[in-house]
Amino acid sequence: MKSVFEEHLSSKLSELNSALSALEVPGLILSAGSEEFYFDDNRAVPFRASHYFRYFCPAGGHGHVLILAKDAKPLLLAYEPDDHWHFVEQISNTDYWPAAYDIKYFKTEDDIKAYVAKNCESFAFHGPSAPNWPLSSLVQASPALMSRLQWMRLHKSEYELIQLEAATQLASLGHKAALRSFQEGRNELEIYQAYLNAVQMVEKDLPYSAIICLDENSATLHYYKKDRNKAGGSVFLIDAGTQIKGYASDITRTYATEKAHPVFRSILNALNASQQKLCSMVKPGASMIELGYQTHVEIAEILSTHRVMHGISTEAAIEAGLTRDFFPHGLGHLLGLRLHDVGAHQINRQGELADVDPRFPYIRSRGILREGYYHTIEPGLYFNPILLNKRRADAFASHIDWKLVDELLPCGGIRIEDNLVVTKDGYKNITRKYLP
Repeated sequence: MKSVFEEHLSSKLSELNSALSALEVPGLILSAGSEEFYFDDNRAVPFRASHYFRYFCPAGGHGHVLILAKDAKPLLLAYEPDDHWHFVEQISNTDYWPAAYDIKYFKTEDDIKAYVAKNCESFAFHGPSAPNWPLSSLVQASPALMSRLQWMRLHKSEYELIQLEAATQLASLGHKAALRSFQEGRNELEIYQAYLNAVQMVEKDLPYSAIICLDENSATLHYYKKDRNKAGGSVFLIDAGTQIKGYASDITRTYATEKAHPVFRSILNALNASQQKLCSMVKPGASMIELGYQTHVEIAEILSTHRVMHGISTEAAIEAGLTRDFFPHGLGHLLGLRLHDVGAHQINRQGELADVDPRFPYIRSRGILREGYYHTIEPGLYFNPILLNKRRADAFASHIDWKLVDELLPCGGIRIEDNLVVTKDGYKNITRKYLP
């Protein structure tokens, strides 16, 4: 891992040096961020280091600062206070990454700020705690610099892909344990606990709070309740991942038992096949806008085949927004050190953005795919009363079989999500290596 990481860091520093030279900036300072507290409370919010900081340095604790001077070895200002109240994560020289940095250790964050103010005149600064920094001697990182940093992050290095795959493999263990718990008739909370136990993590270590839904709860896109009174369901949706060195996985599966409505079970099988078809379209040069449109084509055809929707063409259903009533989100998103990773709408390093398609306002990724991009593909189909009830009295209501919809509402919804890397000639589905 040491050589792979050092290759990653060397390559990214070279790209950064080019950006700094082009913009005539002497260096970049990245703050991991400081400890923050809940409003009007003395309890700290679980800390998560800035994703830009972790792109150049795997250190996990708060208070660290990274100095990236042009054409120089990176300097880590490590915050390791004497604290008898709290655990302080120490930097271990036996790990694979510290040798790549010059490291200076500090007991207070004020001393780190004083060092920066004295030694980093006119450097660009980026971090979550900007108001607390001596910006009289620094400058805020410009949009032009941030656009170049985002462009760098779109292409995942070998080191990043190793972490991302490891996070996927680990999450698959949790998914399998959660499925077994569902099959045993457990409640939502117990299923979630089975997931956590399998991945050996606590809530704060996950990239996002896992979504564990039974039956009608699965129609809510971001359902976080984990109802201890909801058990023995006929439909189970799990959207859960893990993270390794800050790199996330994001996987969703939906399962239905023999107790579920037969039409719902058939729709589930059809959507799984459509999801694999959409994955097969991932390749360099593919447009996420076009793939998003194709997803709505798939949804329309599934609805028509199962007679949920009738008497209207696929194109007309999409234009009228009927498919959005059943599939209200986008096809997927970039994945990396952020769950919804940076640069998703960017088409060049200067920061120019891809056009917005007004038909699909919730698309999280509308750029052109390139080799090395890491992306989720996650179509869904939901029987959500809030969305569908708005349609019951309008001009297109006659194209929906409302009796069948009412029968399917207790089943909730379906989402299937895989994590893919774009290769030279197509794609590699990382999730399906570990989870059917």
